[in-house]
Amino acid sequence: MITNFFDTQKNKKIDYNKNNINKLKDETKIQIQKQIKLGESLEQEIHITAEKKREQYIKYLIDKIKTLEVEVKQSNEKINNFDKEKPKSLQLCNDIIDNLKTKLNHLDTEKNTYKQNLEKSEKQLHQVNIEKDMYKQNLEKSEKQLHQVVIEKNTYKQNLEKSEKQLQQVNMENNTYKQNLEQSEKQLQQVVKENNTYKESLLKNENTIIYNNPIINIPTIHIIYQYKYKNNVSVTGLGDFIRCCFYILQFSDNYNINIDFNVYKHPIKTYLKYFLNKEDISKSISNNISFFEKKNYTYFTKNNIIDYYYYNIDNDLFKFIKQIETYDKHKYLYLINHPDETRIFEQHKIKIRELFEPVYELQMKIENMLTSLNLIKHKYKIIHVRLNDDSFNGDYINFTDKQTINIINTINAIKKTTTDDIFLLCSNNVFKKHIIQQTPNIKTIFSEISHIGESTITTDDSLINTLIDFYIMSYSNHIYSFSVYEHGSGFSKWCAVMYNIPYICIKL
Repeated sequence: MITNFFDTQKNKKIDYNKNNINKLKDETKIQIQKQIKLGESLEQEIHITAEKKREQYIKYLIDKIKTLEVEVKQSNEKINNFDKEKPKSLQLCNDIIDNLKTKLNHLDTEKNTYKQNLEKSEKQLHQVNIEKDMYKQNLEKSEKQLHQVVIEKNTYKQNLEKSEKQLQQVNMENNTYKQNLEQSEKQLQQVVKENNTYKESLLKNENTIIYNNPIINIPTIHIIYQYKYKNNVSVTGLGDFIRCCFYILQFSDNYNINIDFNVYKHPIKTYLKYFLNKEDISKSISNNISFFEKKNYTYFTKNNIIDYYYYNIDNDLFKFIKQIETYDKHKYLYLINHPDETRIFEQHKIKIRELFEPVYELQMKIENMLTSLNLIKHKYKIIHVRLNDDSFNGDYINFTDKQTINIINTINAIKKTTTDDIFLLCSNNVFKKHIIQQTPNIKTIFSEISHIGESTITTDDSLINTLIDFYIMSYSNHIYSFSVYEHGSGFSKWCAVMYNIPYICIKL
């Protein structure tokens, strides 16, 4: 009975150990399957760490199982010797069972710890997935923005390349102008040196004029543009009028004198906003307006480029103003003096542009003409030819083949260095046709124009056409002027100054 009992106990112990081992194996397999399934859903950054932990844990379980198998084997060996030492074997089995239970408890504890770590990892993975989705959304948004930036960059690049080409053309033109300017400056420096004594004397007198001359107290000096002045002196052209406005603005700044401008019984008044609704002066004042004719300039030509020297004659103008009649402390006169170009500031140009801003109807005619000619503002160049005054009337022109060739060669040279349109301005339609025949693909207008200083203007159309020419010129990006006169052309010169357009005037 005792032997059967021990055999039964022995078999029970063996079965128990085997069952425990199998349970451990099954549990291990279940854990491995759970870990594999969980690992497949983890992101790369967590997967590597979890995989290492899982491998370590599996390795640990395998080692435990191997250890248990060794122990079972040892137990089996000891049980085989149980017949010899049954009490000791029974006790040993009990110890082994207790030991296995303890180790199983340890495994359960480790399993729970691993389970907690796994749950923690799952939470981290969930958070990572949320962050990943946010990152993905931000990435998609950034990609759209990047795509837009790339489009804008390409557009900017195209505009930049176009601007660089235009800049190269401007630089070429500026280099030519710079060379001519440097030559003119050398000549100007010589003249300045020769006239130093004269200038110093004038400068010494200026303070005396400012503080001692009673004319400073007058409210306003009025510059009046009309056909005739005192002693039957005739008015001059549009360029001269603009030039005198620059000069008198500088004069006003220097001595703090109020200045105003008006047009009296001249049709140009109808087409300029500033003068359109301005109250007329009286006829008695008009009949008594004097023309200040003292010059303050000398023209010179160097390498066929026309320019001028400026002289200060403010003291003479003060004397002149003091002598002319006063009307309620107001003085009225006209002059065509040259400003000091080194002291023409942007505020002067702004004021002059305000004075000569066209009325709405004329502006519409200008816009329509630009459209009909397919000219884009600031995308074309001007060739302006100033013939003698007789060329305004009829077909008469007094021009040589050499002068014509000079203009044609200049036009062809410009066409080689730019894709801009070229627009031809001239006072004579016969000459225009001749130039167009020699240089096709340039643009012009065949219409009747006039010299606005002439009192023989017969129609408004000729005056409007002249003004349209002027304002078309104002929208150009470069003016090349040719003149038969030593003084060049005020019509194109002062348009260029008003609107900050690069300008050169060539003597024919």
